[in-house]
Amino acid sequence: MKNLEPFKPENFLILVVDDIRKNLQLLIEILDTLGYGTTFAISGQQALERVEVTEPDLILLDLMMPEMNGIEVCKKLKHNPKTEEIPVIFLTAATETNYLINAFEAGAVDYVTKPFKTPELLARIKTHLDLKRTKDELAKAYEEMKRIAATDELTGILNRRSLFKLGKQEFERSQRYNPPFSLLMIDVDKFKSINDTYGHDIGDEALKMMVKITLNCLRRVDLIGRLETEEEALAKQGHLGRLGGKNLWLFCPILI
Repeated sequence: MKNLEPFKPENFLILVVDDIRKNLQLLIEILDTLGYGTTFAISGQQALERVEVTEPDLILLDLMMPEMNGIEVCKKLKHNPKTEEIPVIFLTAATETNYLINAFEAGAVDYVTKPFKTPELLARIKTHLDLKRTKDELAKAYEEMKRIAATDELTGILNRRSLFKLGKQEFERSQRYNPPFSLLMIDVDKFKSINDTYGHDIGDEALKMMVKITLNCLRRVDLIGRLETEEEALAKQGHLGRLGGKNLWLFCPILI
């Protein structure tokens, strides 16, 4: 994973949720002074609506609010795949500490008691924003590693291992559900002479061009993979229609 850029408050948006406007004004002034982007909501329902529109990086959420309290809001956020990863810090009065276990069970990452100390609040915000961006970068790096592990370096299509893995899955599916299963192999004629005459760099470009042409003939659901230096494989899945109440599917890996 590449090194993270220096922490810059202006790169983050914080949603502040409180039904008391003076509290909102104070929090927003503190955050604005450091350069954070801010947005606000004065009720639980408004907070849920604002999250969908603004996609904040962190939420400061008042625990006790009328109609829908902070715990209910947090539960809804954590049950929504689009918002479940947003860290939630509860703002709670000292007399509400008996609710904190429920708050953490709902998915909160931290809490700050009111009246809060500004340095403590800002430190907790920075800590959880840092944790979130580190987690996001790790997730991106993991996905990139999976892509590299499954991809042929030269052509960018599936490599041999991924091709055989997917082919095995489709073959087993055809055995279970009995749809047609077929395999098409394509070979580049006299490819060795291209390498011998013009060099391997030109041979690589010829192979990539062939893959590009082939991809233009495929749909999004189709699969293409490379077996050897001058071989590839295509897997095509297409819905052929209904017959006798059954769906018929075609699976056709093509080896080039």
